[in-house]
Amino acid sequence: MAAAAAKPKKIVVPKTLGACADRLYAIKAEMSALNKKGEELDKERKAIQEHVINTLPKSNATGVAGKVANVKTMTVEVPQVKDWDVFYGYVRKTKRTDLLQRRLSEGAINEILDSGKKIPGVEPFPVVKISLTKV
Repeated sequence: MAAAAAKPKKIVVPKTLGACADRLYAIKAEMSALNKKGEELDKERKAIQEHVINTLPKSNATGVAGKVANVKTMTVEVPQVKDWDVFYGYVRKTKRTDLLQRRLSEGAINEILDSGKKIPGVEPFPVVKISLTKV
């Protein structure tokens, strides 16, 4: 039987701005610790995956079962550009811009904008952020 879904925790915003700053810092620290744990788990996951990928073909099996899970290897085709100039030419000729992701390289864009130059079709958009440091 599946465990009951946990009710979402009610978010309580601290009453004072000072308490907000302290809570933001505590959240940031907790997220950092969780991210570190996530990175450690991801390293372990990748090592085990690599072991399975390297070991299964040698055992003449395509998969194995544990007590709670099955794992099997499979090969999938992943597209990869070998010649960007030719690829971009194809995109321009066919107008298939859906083959590209629509995302700016903020670093490169900001470098040009910071030098005083303009980029056609691009304009700065103000976003309010906060800076959070420990006192």
